Order: sequence, then C-alpha cells, then structure tokens
Amino acid sequence: MSKQIRKIQKLKPCPFCGCADITIHRPSSHGLTLFGVACDGCGVRMKRFDEDEAIAAWNRRPSCTAQ
Repeated sequence: MSKQIRKIQKLKPCPFCGCADITIHRPSSHGLTLFGVACDGCGVRMKRFDEDEAIAAWNRRPSCTAQ
C-alpha cells in the first residue's frame, strides 16, 4: 500500500474547528485509489474516488442567508 500526503492551498478551513491545516491523503490499496481530505486539527476526514471531487466536497458549504 502506498500513501501520498500533501497540502493544497485551495482547500477551505475545517467547517467544524476552523483549522486551516488541511491535508489530502492518497492511499492506494489493491489497485483502488481514494482521496481523503483531513483536518490536521480535529481529525475529521472524508473520502472520494476523484481528487477534484474530494476538494469540491470539502469546500462545499451551505449558503448563509439573512432572514
């Protein structure tokens, strides 16, 4: 199993703790590659099969509308 870890500037801070230290993990096992986005502060993480999809999902936030 190989694992590449890197920081990407285009990731928003963690939506739970606000930490800006966010890492992309790219573990590969048995021919399957997943991209995990993880907060280095609180440890929350998510996985997707495509790196761009993982980044988009991490950066997705609900719209705040004033009432």
